[in-house]
Amino acid sequence: MRTMRACARLLQILIVFISLPLAAPITNLTNNDPYPVYTPVFDCDYLTRNERYYYIDGLDSFCPERFQFSISPFRQSADSGNDLHKIKTGLGNLTGRWNIPALFYPELIGTTTQQYLIQNELFAALNAVTPGTTTVQTDLTTTCSAIINPGYSDVKKEFGFFDVNVRYRKYGLRFQFDFLLHDPIGLRIQTGFANIKQIPDFQDLTCTATGLACYAGCSAGPDGSCCQTSDTPVFTDTSPCVQSLACIDIYSCYCKQIMIDKVMKQVQTIANTLNLNIDRMQTQGFEDTRVTLFFRRPYTINADRDDWHFFLCTPYITLDALFPSGKNPNPRDLFEVPLGNKGHYGLGTTGGVTFDFVKTVEIGFEFNVTKFFKKTFNCVPAPTNFNQAGMFPQTMCVSIDPGITWNAVFSLNAYHFLSRISAYVQYVFNGHNEDCFKILSATTDIGNISIKRLVENSKWESNVVNVGLSYDISPNLALGFFWQAPSARRNAYRSTTIMLSIVGTF
Repeated sequence: MRTMRACARLLQILIVFISLPLAAPITNLTNNDPYPVYTPVFDCDYLTRNERYYYIDGLDSFCPERFQFSISPFRQSADSGNDLHKIKTGLGNLTGRWNIPALFYPELIGTTTQQYLIQNELFAALNAVTPGTTTVQTDLTTTCSAIINPGYSDVKKEFGFFDVNVRYRKYGLRFQFDFLLHDPIGLRIQTGFANIKQIPDFQDLTCTATGLACYAGCSAGPDGSCCQTSDTPVFTDTSPCVQSLACIDIYSCYCKQIMIDKVMKQVQTIANTLNLNIDRMQTQGFEDTRVTLFFRRPYTINADRDDWHFFLCTPYITLDALFPSGKNPNPRDLFEVPLGNKGHYGLGTTGGVTFDFVKTVEIGFEFNVTKFFKKTFNCVPAPTNFNQAGMFPQTMCVSIDPGITWNAVFSLNAYHFLSRISAYVQYVFNGHNEDCFKILSATTDIGNISIKRLVENSKWESNVVNVGLSYDISPNLALGFFWQAPSARRNAYRSTTIMLSIVGTF
């Protein structure tokens, strides 16, 4: 009979767990704060702690938890990230070092006037601020024409490239409210207020650029490089080196000086000409609001069997909705970070299971899948060449349909492992699949826009480690501390979060 009852309970668990998609809190659509946490208390309990100890201690009755709140100030910071190739880099380089010569590349479709429209605007702006014996346009279209030739971009990403380091700081206050509507169904609401600051620092790599082997058809100069050591122009239109790597071997090379003095030092002029803002940014406001409807129920396993270890199994499933109450940044402000999910609504499913081994440790597994819905954006900077990074020369009106966002979580939790102290640790896998872009209009021929570059920039991965501590100062109040540390990632910030909290349960 005991065996039959145990089998029946296991069957109930499997029905609940398998009949619904195995699906943790919603992962953000943004790569700076992918897995926001709102309380240092192990939030997979879902108001079941009193019920659990009713079973564990064999009590005659229990008073169910009906309401829980958390008020949590936090600080988040990052000074580096991992780029598209998972290499640690400055936050401004996640999708590549800023390629300034690529802004002058001709567009591939259209009339001759259209092909060089942006290039001519940049030349006119630079000529106005960098007077000299020759104009920027003359230098970059004759003597140093290889600089703006797409076929000769520096593969080391140094000549004409900026290394952009950014200091990222986010401060705020988050709130979480749990309500038990009718056992076993409840409601969770999460929101917050934050201030975000990003301070960029541009380092021109042109000065330290070193050359590569000469290209086919390019005869070496007297020093064995592709350019000579004099400060005078090296190439003429008939020179065999006119299609070389634009004199990046020697520091005193004329073309290198032109690039440094007349182009790279005028990055602000270039940004203004393209109507882009590259200044430090600070923004504040409400974060997005999350509403979760949850279903959970503890099941006792081996309760009547002395020869097996007694434990509780709690499967849960949630329906998660996300509402864009956060400020949507201006796409032309290149260092402004969204407070929420860029204005997208989201809908997901969350679920998992915990195994609470009495008076030892609790193990949990969970998975989340979230779909953010498409949204149309105006005046979004658009690349016209795959090698462009950082700043783009054109703009577009585009409908963005975000790819699936997901996370998987493994948890270890110890409730009151030392007097009134509880602790948990989690490893969280976060990922965002490629977005789908539908360009509605652009300031150039739509065929010029590099969709491949947009798609590659949209995908990211970010794994984090969560550690939470809480101390119960009364049956209804607890103080908490939370720490989130970065782990493996791709195209994402290496963000660290610290949070304090006060938690009330009634």
